[in-house]
Amino acid sequence: MMFPGKKLIVYELNEMPRRVLDLHVAAHPAGALGRMLESGAYADTHAADSGVLTPWITWPTVHRGVNNERHCISDFGQDLGDVDREYPPIWRILASHGVRVGLFGSLHSYPPPADPTGYTFYVPDTFAAGPETMPDELGAFQQFNLAMVDSSARNVNSSVALELAFRLLRKAPAIGIKATTLARLAAQLIQERVKPLRRIRRRTTQVQLAFDLFLKQLYDKRPAYATFFTNHVASSMHRYWPATFPEDYQAKKLTEQWKHSFRDEIAFTMREVDRQIGQLVDFVQRHPDYALVLMTSMGQAAVDDTEILRTQLYIDDRARFMRHMGVEPHQWSARRAMLPRYVFQLEESVSGAFRERIAGFEVNGRRVEVAEHSSNVFQVKMGQANLDEAAIAVRLQGRAVDWRELGLMNQIIEDATGSYAYHIPQGVLLVYDPASPRQQRVESPVHTTEIAPMTLRNFDLPVPGYMR
Repeated sequence: MMFPGKKLIVYELNEMPRRVLDLHVAAHPAGALGRMLESGAYADTHAADSGVLTPWITWPTVHRGVNNERHCISDFGQDLGDVDREYPPIWRILASHGVRVGLFGSLHSYPPPADPTGYTFYVPDTFAAGPETMPDELGAFQQFNLAMVDSSARNVNSSVALELAFRLLRKAPAIGIKATTLARLAAQLIQERVKPLRRIRRRTTQVQLAFDLFLKQLYDKRPAYATFFTNHVASSMHRYWPATFPEDYQAKKLTEQWKHSFRDEIAFTMREVDRQIGQLVDFVQRHPDYALVLMTSMGQAAVDDTEILRTQLYIDDRARFMRHMGVEPHQWSARRAMLPRYVFQLEESVSGAFRERIAGFEVNGRRVEVAEHSSNVFQVKMGQANLDEAAIAVRLQGRAVDWRELGLMNQIIEDATGSYAYHIPQGVLLVYDPASPRQQRVESPVHTTEIAPMTLRNFDLPVPGYMR
């Protein structure tokens, strides 16, 4: 067992592969990640899921100890009531056994628990349907966070939700936002005036703010099990892998100027990881009853034959789109999802009509992909790439419909990025215990279904029979 029987701080670093870790450590051998790798326990991990790998599938596997064939979570916005009862996430199991839990951003964590017993703080993921948090004062950050996610789902919006930002800044000292972080934010805004494409780094700015809040809660509340999730490295790798690893591509026709513009983006995100890990290493060294765990649920690698994205077809006006599908505004609600996916929950009275109409939704002769989940939740996958606007042909139940009238938009992708890297099963598990500062290497890969039972054994709790 890799976990040392201590309180755990779990840094959930989405999709970072060993290759990116090694590249960073080679450039910064004295950094926190280098020290952690040199004096910690390391194992490769392997995603135990079947089919297409996505983080909204692989993280529930980590958290629940069963793969997607059993937990059946395949999207955001699903009703998780049944699966939470059958295969509850690790934080629910721990809290129910009296282990004090602090959670910040772990996927599929909305809503906060109705019974706060066992939780010291709780901030759901960035796809939450609402801004509720524990304690309530962190809600100002979550409102701002969700607003920025909504406005910058594909291109990063240059505007800021000013009212929410000012509300957050008024609370900054009380909730833990540091002056150094505000200085980084100011420097970021200045850099954007000089180099507008630097707006893409706002994804990391959000993580910097979030980590300050997490660190204050960690010091103030001292939970026995704490999680912090970040996606900022993963989003950068998807987009800018060819600028860091150009040798991985033969078919890709990206310009040298594009590579030059984005060559430091993955390195930038990893430097922020190193800074945050450094503060967590400092915490566990000061509090040796803790150990630090860095984990991913899978990794990424290059995809050479992916199309360079200049434009994608999105749903710009959801209300207009849904009216064309026979659904009025009071009969549906949107659920946050990762573009180009759109998730809607419908009233049962209109779900049949919607199902029938959207089954006949075609773009340029191809049926649009739709998935249906329980509780009348539907996912519509758009994102048709590089369409000639003059030749976009949309049909609805055999009838030609003007795509603009339908509420669609052919969005220009400002950084010309697609999924130039995509998900692979191999990930990383790294544990640092200040009481055992020596390098250890686990030779066999740890399957992601093994992490939840390892966690339970760490706290000397029984492992349910359904877990591996």
